[in-house]
Amino acid sequence: AKHKPERNKTGNRRAVSSDVIIREHAEGWQLCTSCMGSVHPAGFRLLKKKPWPIDRFVFDTQEEANEAAENLLAYLL
Repeated sequence: AKHKPERNKTGNRRAVSSDVIIREHAEGWQLCTSCMGSVHPAGFRLLKKKPWPIDRFVFDTQEEANEAAENLLAYLL
């Protein structure tokens, strides 16, 4: 029998966790997720329950992006 990942409270399956990273972007500093060697821009798909930890995914400064990344990671755990 195949092992099925446990369901989280929203009913989604999470077999692996992802990390939140920041990357320099043309418009500022962008939050991204990194999972199994693949990096994707973070987006509202990650936000399931309110209150949301952040209201945007691109920031003017690296410091703002670092703080938002920490808040998003804590929310996702």
